[in-house]
Amino acid sequence: PQHTFLPENTYTILLYAISACDTAVATAVVSTFLAPTADFTLPDSLIGCLTTAVPFTNNSSANVQTFQWSFPGGAPAMSTAANPVVTYTQSGMYTAQLIAGNNVGTDTTLQTFVVQTLGFPVAAISYVVNAGGVVHFSNVLVDGTTCLWDFGDGSPSVSGCETDHQYAQSGVYIITLTATNACGAAVIQENSTIVVNSTAVWETGTDFSDVRLSPNPTDNLLRIDYTGMNAQLLEIELFNIAGTRILHRQEHFSPLTEVSLANFPAGAYQVRLRFEEGEVQRIILRL
Repeated sequence: PQHTFLPENTYTILLYAISACDTAVATAVVSTFLAPTADFTLPDSLIGCLTTAVPFTNNSSANVQTFQWSFPGGAPAMSTAANPVVTYTQSGMYTAQLIAGNNVGTDTTLQTFVVQTLGFPVAAISYVVNAGGVVHFSNVLVDGTTCLWDFGDGSPSVSGCETDHQYAQSGVYIITLTATNACGAAVIQENSTIVVNSTAVWETGTDFSDVRLSPNPTDNLLRIDYTGMNAQLLEIELFNIAGTRILHRQEHFSPLTEVSLANFPAGAYQVRLRFEEGEVQRIILRL
């Protein structure tokens, strides 16, 4: 006869020979072995500081007797441990391979994964002073993920690696930038001279010094006041810092006109006003 043994195990086989006179019994021990199945897992998030240690967890079948790991770009590059830990010093995409073996044969599996190895953050302040005391700040950032600004004028700190700030008056301000990531924080301070100039950025035609935009900065409504002038406002345009026109109104405006900025994000904007007598541009800040 023929019989198939499915589970891997050791079995005792009994053969009975029976006649009218007697019964004889023969015994044999049979061991069955299956080929191995290789499998392993590793964490979903692989982020480290200066180096990244990646633990590999063996999930192969229980009948595996030997492990042959390969980790190109890691240390160690090879291992025979069941659950090795490998160190990577550079960010990038890597591949790990496991060959699991026993007396029957071997099975191979591999996985590709991304490692992010961070350095400690490095920060540097860069800024551009625009007319009206609006300053555009940016962080020349290396290995940083978040930024926090203190503008040195008593205003609340602001997060974001690029931001605009309105200074009320000219002066020397201590600007503090804190850049952070998972490894730590870097703090830099810089003394900066800010000159607040409330005059127009650009004018043509008549004298527009009596044109007032208030409040500046504003959190919603911008009031355009030219009641002190004998002029007629015909067109209002609003441009973001990239130079894209985001608002356009054309009509005969009253000497006291309000423009809503509720639909626009915080930042610096250029307002262009066209009168019958000429044009004027101003910088405003939306909080």
